[in-house]
Amino acid sequence: MMIRVAVAALLLVLLAPGLASGQEWDSVGDIDGVKVWKKEVEGSSLLAFRGVVTANVPIGQIMAVFADPKRRADWVAKYADDKNLEAGEAFAEYWIQFKTP
Repeated sequence: MMIRVAVAALLLVLLAPGLASGQEWDSVGDIDGVKVWKKEVEGSSLLAFRGVVTANVPIGQIMAVFADPKRRADWVAKYADDKNLEAGEAFAEYWIQFKTP
């Protein structure tokens, strides 16, 4: 079950930026080995960003970070707090608070 939860979380993290608007992504460049793109978000003055990096790490180690609530702060930018809300056989739902101005 934990692997299914981790895969779902990874897909959400990877695919959610693409849902920000129907516009194309503009390349920002390569920043410390991370390929970075940006695009405008309809109805907002904010920009969406997307980054891609290739890591020579076993997928199990990456998924362990996403699946472990104690390590959410390791991969969530501006992390403040979180709470587990509900979990089933094939899903987990949790709330994350961000440090924002």
